[in-house]
Amino acid sequence: MGSEMNDPEDSLPAIVNHVLQLFQSFSGSVRDLITQFDGCTGRKAGIIAANYTKTPAAELGFNETEGAFR
Repeated sequence: MGSEMNDPEDSLPAIVNHVLQLFQSFSGSVRDLITQFDGCTGRKAGIIAANYTKTPAAELGFNETEGAFR
């Protein structure tokens, strides 16, 4: 009866749901939202948001939000 380590992937959907709520409440683009995170400005924000740079953050669904953070 040892303690089992939880796989971080198991909690990913819950985290994505919270991030999705954040995205859906934001009025700017995905890139604009990413720049709000500490250390994610300029070029780094562009790399993270590459597939959704000009897409309004509120338009992303669960799968797109999950994909943006993998």
